[in-house]
Amino acid sequence: MGRLVSCDGSSRHVVETSRRSVFGGDYCLLPRTEFETFVLEVPPLDARELDAAIPQRIRALYPGNRDSTLIDHRKNGNDDTSRIVFVASRTAVEEYRRRCGKSRLVAVSLLLSQGAPVPGPWTAVFWTRTWYERCSFSGRRLISTERRERSGDLRTDLSRDVLPLASACGPAFLILSAEAANDRGLVDSINECVGESLRVKTIESFIPRPDFGASELFPRGGKRVRNPGPTAIRALVLCDLFLVWFAFERYAAFKEARLAAVKDRYVEAREENGERAENLAELKRWEERLADLKAARGTDSYALIAELASGMGENVLIKSLTIQGADFSLEAEGDDALGALSRLERSGRFADVQLHHSIPMDGIRGERFSLSGRFNNDRP
Repeated sequence: MGRLVSCDGSSRHVVETSRRSVFGGDYCLLPRTEFETFVLEVPPLDARELDAAIPQRIRALYPGNRDSTLIDHRKNGNDDTSRIVFVASRTAVEEYRRRCGKSRLVAVSLLLSQGAPVPGPWTAVFWTRTWYERCSFSGRRLISTERRERSGDLRTDLSRDVLPLASACGPAFLILSAEAANDRGLVDSINECVGESLRVKTIESFIPRPDFGASELFPRGGKRVRNPGPTAIRALVLCDLFLVWFAFERYAAFKEARLAAVKDRYVEAREENGERAENLAELKRWEERLADLKAARGTDSYALIAELASGMGENVLIKSLTIQGADFSLEAEGDDALGALSRLERSGRFADVQLHHSIPMDGIRGERFSLSGRFNNDRP
């Protein structure tokens, strides 16, 4: 039979508890102070695409060195467009693995989601002797998570981060770790402070038969999430942009060929039937349409796309792009809309650049925004 052990974040001392896993093997509750948790909205991609895209999204949120960083991500509840991403120092994880022996590491947020009491909103605070984590859920879907280290004053911590949950939307729980539950003085003090406003439970009473394996973090020998280098990412982006440009050029060439064919037919008709005046007027109309098409193609679309990709910065993801002559408009996601606007203006290749709207994105740092402007195609 397996068991769950928890690590004291201050001394990294492994303390065994009486909890047994129905799946066998040992599991170690990794302190929330040793890793970061992010909830990201993602498009419906396959596993390989997610492994490549998520590290790039995390770069703007986590400042750690990528070579010394471990990344793990899981599906958020039953939502295919949301992922829970865990980021930790490789050194810290290896240290806990050494301390815990063969035990596998477990995330408390994944563990708590298994005990969802209602399909709607609910909140839980996981409490240890040295730190606590506050998680907000909707059913089994994690909405947000926040960690704090204990201040030393129990009443201050409870009144600041726990007691306000009593008036929040949905049920609220205070979940005690095994070592906290075994400290009778701490338990009595917590019950005195919270009274009947919150339900105080342990992991064992909140989740009678937890699936520790589903909550495992950074598995040993598991598939490693590799961080693709910036050169590879740029190559993928430029490849996609080239395909867009190529399709536009093919369509323009097709339309030009059709207009040229019409022009030839009208020239032949003018020479054959002698109705020169009428045919010349019709020919002039088609020539004007051909000139309009050539004018619309006057902007070097590939140069415009390349300048946008380099000018807006690597932390900006362009979602849509519309080109009409020298004018363009786009919608994008990034961590700094004003910064992207400023970089385009300073490049000298764009004029009349305007920011139309900027909306913060849910669950992650960043914003959705739209820009428009005019591309200066004359500059070499």
